[in-house]
Amino acid sequence: MRILALLLFALLAQAARAEDDALAWLQRMHAATQKLSYTGTFVYRSGDQSETSRIVHVVGQYGIRERLETLEGYPREIVR
Repeated sequence: MRILALLLFALLAQAARAEDDALAWLQRMHAATQKLSYTGTFVYRSGDQSETSRIVHVVGQYGIRERLETLEGYPREIVR
């Protein structure tokens, strides 16, 4: 019984640590969006449909600018 309690305690501690790690990862990711410029391509998928888009994120002296454009289907571009 004591071994089971120790195992349960170890599993709970590991789960809490994993949650803290995930939160720290998300916080670092958010901080990076405020400091770093990047460009990339991503695929959004919902059910049987998918859409490929390009994103350009620029951090400059006048703030953050972003441009998102679709790479297939009806052409769309979002600038913010």
